[in-house]
Amino acid sequence: MAPLLGARLAELGVEDECARRWNRQRMVIWAENARRLKVAAEVIGALSARSIATLALKGVALAAAHYPHPGLRSMNDIDILVKTQARARAFAVLEELGFGPSGPVLGASIDVLHALAFARRGVEIDLHWRLLPECRDLESGPFWTNPDPIEIAGVRTVSLNRADMLFHVCVHGVRWDSAPLRWVADARVLAGRPGLDWNQLVRRAIDLRLELPVREALELLGRFAFVDVPHEVRRSLSAHAPSTFYKIEHQIRIRRPGLEGMVPRHMCLHMRRSEKGRVRTLIGLPGYLQRAYGYGSAPEAASGLTRKLWRRLRPRAPR
Repeated sequence: MAPLLGARLAELGVEDECARRWNRQRMVIWAENARRLKVAAEVIGALSARSIATLALKGVALAAAHYPHPGLRSMNDIDILVKTQARARAFAVLEELGFGPSGPVLGASIDVLHALAFARRGVEIDLHWRLLPECRDLESGPFWTNPDPIEIAGVRTVSLNRADMLFHVCVHGVRWDSAPLRWVADARVLAGRPGLDWNQLVRRAIDLRLELPVREALELLGRFAFVDVPHEVRRSLSAHAPSTFYKIEHQIRIRRPGLEGMVPRHMCLHMRRSEKGRVRTLIGLPGYLQRAYGYGSAPEAASGLTRKLWRRLRPRAPR
């Protein structure tokens, strides 16, 4: 956020040590982003050469196409979306380029993930095959239908259109383990220009049953970030009353994990993604948790999760 403050002070003609320091920070971020954008272009070009379609997400798309200066939007990694059926081929391309998984990966856990992190010489690629953890495979499909063309370090690709990107930013922003406060700046940049398709934003939220986080994000933006959210948008989102399940899920998303850790979140994701009836979905929950945590069998999962809970419950010795 500091580079944005520095740029605003410069617009107002303010020159002091804080403004100079923040503008120096903008130059540092610009240089770091240039290195990451060059890597992003390399990866996107390699994927395109293998006929693998890509969508640039989050910071890489925002810095390249939406912020007035690439040093105003820092990014920790490069987020790229591919289609689920191209996932294995995309993994192979990244490995050929010298990228390796950032952590241990078990084959059984891949299907419950929405993305996987790869790294090479300090640059991380987050390869997504679902736009959001809450999405089923087919639910990411509509986001490919009307993308915006962008250019990253001389390589042409596409990103989410502005309405879809704002939807993505809102859902990521309203959760406990969200990105830093910069999501507010991202949303303001996206919503601040005329021509935004607010109706599409509403449709995405309703279709994916994410009305609660989107509505809460827009309320925050209207109240504290001076984003002019049309009344009809707020009314349309409020008109769709979520079920008890989605209300509980939202509370789990926005609160700090308790003694039970991430298990409730995984349970909600399993309930969302399953196409079976509720009873069969609940019966399949142990198997889902087994895959989510990378255990080899259901008994091993039960034992491992019990140990995790015990470690949280066990009082720690004073230091």
